[in-house]
Amino acid sequence: MSHQITSPVLPFMRRLPSEMQPGCRIRIRGAMSRLNGDCRIHLQSGDCFDPMDDVALHLNLLPATREILRNSYISGQWGQEERAANSPINFEEDFDLVIGADSGGYNIEINGHHFTSFNHRLPVQTVRFVFITGGCVIRSVMFEHWNTAVPSAISVNPSAPVLNPVPSSPPIPVPFQIPSWPHGNFQHFGMPPASMYPQLPHPAFNPAMLLQHPLISMVI
Repeated sequence: MSHQITSPVLPFMRRLPSEMQPGCRIRIRGAMSRLNGDCRIHLQSGDCFDPMDDVALHLNLLPATREILRNSYISGQWGQEERAANSPINFEEDFDLVIGADSGGYNIEINGHHFTSFNHRLPVQTVRFVFITGGCVIRSVMFEHWNTAVPSAISVNPSAPVLNPVPSSPPIPVPFQIPSWPHGNFQHFGMPPASMYPQLPHPAFNPAMLLQHPLISMVI
């Protein structure tokens, strides 16, 4: 079964249709919206950020260096970072990215071609949420080869209306902190405008791409 979400507002959090299994795929179509931007994608076990839940797969798409970074975040620690060079994703160009799970890890396809992979560091069944943020525009997110219905959306942007709220479960405010990506100490959201920041030498962490809201509201 496939289900598509169109034009999600970033930051975007979504509960998966069920626990991830080998054969499941997540297709993300979008474009980098500004210079020195990036796109960060998490497959994570829960919806918490303070402390952050385990992240089975962290992807950072970096057009500035034509790289894609892969990592994991387990028990409060970032793992060994892996980098893949010669990424076809470029500024102001559409991309079609597919994350597919198999028994050995995650296969990353870009624009219809295999690009890189990432071996499992956590059981694939622990993945329950997908999270997307950064300096990009996401046109659609599609869950492919799941055989259960997709639940209602989770809003992580307080200025956007919550979709399909559950009357007995009001929005849950969560202080939004994420350990830096993946270097240094915690970076706090609610930052000044991007123009106030100098050019940073390390492309993997750009404060200008940080979220603009100190809280996230979620409805599960």
